[in-house]
Amino acid sequence: MFKAPRSIRVALFGMSFIVAGAHRGNAQVTTYSGHDAGAGLPAANSLAAQTAFLTATGGLVGITFETALPPGILISAGTITDNSGCAAAFCGANTTPAGSFFLKLFGGSATFTFGSPIHYFGAYFGGVQVPNALTFDNGSAQSVNIPFTDLRTGGYSFAGFESATGFSSLTVITGNDVLTVDDVIYGATVTATPEPGTLTLLATGFAALVGWRHRRRSGSSAQA
Repeated sequence: MFKAPRSIRVALFGMSFIVAGAHRGNAQVTTYSGHDAGAGLPAANSLAAQTAFLTATGGLVGITFETALPPGILISAGTITDNSGCAAAFCGANTTPAGSFFLKLFGGSATFTFGSPIHYFGAYFGGVQVPNALTFDNGSAQSVNIPFTDLRTGGYSFAGFESATGFSSLTVITGNDVLTVDDVIYGATVTATPEPGTLTLLATGFAALVGWRHRRRSGSSAQA
């Protein structure tokens, strides 16, 4: 059973495009999700969610299933295929431009394992008809819902998130659904550190400020 976040702030940018931030203890998670009901390919809402996610993370598509998985990445279940078995709105399809392949899941779950900790993950999910979720542990158990509308319409979704704390595995849990995964974006957040030249300039500026304040105080004392 997935626990709801203790607190959540939601900004709605369309009928099915949501950016949300949640805190569990010190483990902050920001989610980016969008769903296009009845669509056989990503459309307005899922495309907008992916764009917001890419803008926020600076990430790039790292897994397209058109070639071998990147080194250090394992996926525990599912089939890499170019045939989902039925209409894309209900069973998904490829989303990579000029591509053919994708990961197909039929019920159960699939775990992505990464060779080193990452801070963000996102992907397109096709044939979304029932509740599905992404679960991971970044010091606290977390669950991100893959949005959907209705069993009768299916459709395409984008679901992604940023985590303030790194994690090394993630599980896609399907609700007894045929679900496809494609164009996976993942990575670690890089914290910029000042270069030595920048630190020198900062130190010089601070020293100049101290000198100016000292001269100002000396001048005030002399006038007194």
